[in-house]
Amino acid sequence: MGEAEGNWDGSWAVEVVADASNDWIGTAMRYPTYRSADAAGYTLAMGWTEVRVYRVVMTEDPVNVGRDGRLL
Repeated sequence: MGEAEGNWDGSWAVEVVADASNDWIGTAMRYPTYRSADAAGYTLAMGWTEVRVYRVVMTEDPVNVGRDGRLL
C-alpha cells in the first residue's frame, strides 16, 4: 500500500490503461484513502470493458471525494 494512510496528507487517485497504447490515464477524482480509491478503481474496471488494468497512485492534490464516494 505504500505510505500508511494515517501519515499521508495528500490524496489517492485511480489510473487505468484502456487501450493498446498502454498509457496510464487518470481522472480528476481524488480520494481520502487508498482503500476508497482502490474500490473506485475496481468498480470502474468492472463497469468498463475497455479497462485492461488499474492502479492507485498517491497525489499531492486536495481530496475532492468524500468517504461515501460523493464529490465534495
